[in-house]
Amino acid sequence: MTFLTETLRVLVKILLSIALLGALAVGGFASWLFFCKSDLPDASAMAVYSPGGIVVVSATICGEAVPVVAIPGANPRTLRQAVLASEGAFDPRNFLSRYSDELTSKIPDHRYGHYSEQLARQMLCSYSGSNVRRHLDEIRTAIQMQRRFTNDQILDIYLNRARFGPGIYGAEEASRRYFGKHAFELSTASRLFSRD
Repeated sequence: MTFLTETLRVLVKILLSIALLGALAVGGFASWLFFCKSDLPDASAMAVYSPGGIVVVSATICGEAVPVVAIPGANPRTLRQAVLASEGAFDPRNFLSRYSDELTSKIPDHRYGHYSEQLARQMLCSYSGSNVRRHLDEIRTAIQMQRRFTNDQILDIYLNRARFGPGIYGAEEASRRYFGKHAFELSTASRLFSRD
């Protein structure tokens, strides 16, 4: 019986050691994922794309130097809703919850999920390392974006940096080129290629 008891004791110590090492590894990975950002693009530099007023930013997006007209997010609420709807963002809640949010001008968080990921992908488009490392860095950059900005700010940054065609970056430039009007003048009745 002592041999069996001693074997069980050793086995328990080995299992506890493995569990402790696993917990340390997971903790280290989580710390790296959430807190280590010195090797990532500066997420706070994206604040210029969520301005309080209209600003022209000299930007380099995926190696292309372009002037971007960054517009404040408060003006084009219709534009926000149109982009969310066009990209397949839907609201699975019941009618009363959706209607209540419409009345109080709230847009729920779950409709914004992938915009920080798309921005991170755009910020790392010239990355030359391995695919696994690139995906990890995209996740880490998206986490930094989500920690730094609100969901509305992330959508504003996305709208002001998104590529809408060859050489067309930002919702304001796209609105001028495709509709001949400013983004804040767009309505749900605007038609493609209409020039009023």
